Amino acid sequence: MFWVTFWIQLAEQTQQQQQQQAQQQQQIQQQPQSKVIEASGHFANNQIENDSVSWIQGGLWHLVVYN
Repeated sequence: MFWVTFWIQLAEQTQQQQQQQAQQQQQIQQQPQSKVIEASGHFANNQIENDSVSWIQGGLWHLVVYN
């Protein structure tokens, strides 16, 4: 009988924790997000062999961090 009671209590605790996590997620989603950092730029990567550029790779990057 002890184990049955234990498993029932464990299942109830797990269900309560899941409900609390779901409520916390809803609260987080309802809060407006504000930008903490926003940055962007360009990168270039050149390989030089025998005093000449053998290939060039470049691109753009953009980073936004929300709290």
